[in-house]
Amino acid sequence: MRLRVGPPPSVVLALVGGRAERARIEQALRGTAEMRFFDRLADLQGALAAAPPHTLRALIVDPADVHELPAAIVVRSLVSDLPHVPVIGYVRPGRQASRVILDLAGAGVHELLIAGTDDVGIEVERIVASSQLLATADRALRMLGGVLTDEVRPLFDFCLRYPEHTHRVSGVAAALGVHRRTLVNACARAALPSPMSVTGWCRMMLAGGLFGYGANSVKEVALAVDLNSATSLRNMLRRYTGLRPNDLQRGRALRQVVDAFLAAVHARQKPALVRAVVTPALASADPQRRPVVR
Repeated sequence: MRLRVGPPPSVVLALVGGRAERARIEQALRGTAEMRFFDRLADLQGALAAAPPHTLRALIVDPADVHELPAAIVVRSLVSDLPHVPVIGYVRPGRQASRVILDLAGAGVHELLIAGTDDVGIEVERIVASSQLLATADRALRMLGGVLTDEVRPLFDFCLRYPEHTHRVSGVAAALGVHRRTLVNACARAALPSPMSVTGWCRMMLAGGLFGYGANSVKEVALAVDLNSATSLRNMLRRYTGLRPNDLQRGRALRQVVDAFLAAVHARQKPALVRAVVTPALASADPQRRPVVR
């Protein structure tokens, strides 16, 4: 059964100059998004400013506009100011390709679309979906903010960027070059859930991000976060957050999941705070008058 969480975003903005390239991208996304093409960076920026919040499915950018103005500076600003908009760099093979890729990657694009290779058929849809996941990972890390210590940040970063490799904590530990027990101890010191729970929370944050973009079905989101069925996602979302897919609001779904995680963390930290206050008081109390603690 297909469950819709709000109307899907319908617009992809593209700074792509070649007629043939435009035709390939438009054909690949036909029926799933309205394409709007631009020749100049200024026009693209104007369209971004005028677009209603959370209606943009993705942004595709050439390395430069029709006047040879480099897009990297604008992309860097967009990634910072509009973190919910996935940005895809459009690269043509050639002698300058490596320099272009480095410039776009340095500016913060979430994915790359290679002309003549990736800009046909379902590959475009796959790259758009990947860019949404990576944009969600960046946003989630920002939202988590000061809750993450330097010790646990790599764990969250890995789980948010590579959900397909997070089904076993031992595999995550190996990828990070540490022992499994190191991750357990790091989470305990930060008063965070266990590493296994962290992998599940990160998966739910990614799912929330995709629902926030207006994904068409629970099954599509489940597959995108490497779960094998819509039922698995529904059950996991309910177990971790207490929410159902239909409870998630377009544009706010990631925030809802992150808030549920922070609430769970604060609930864990309260007993630790009580122990930290009560234990020294008991230790300094008169032994004859010390209360019995069961």
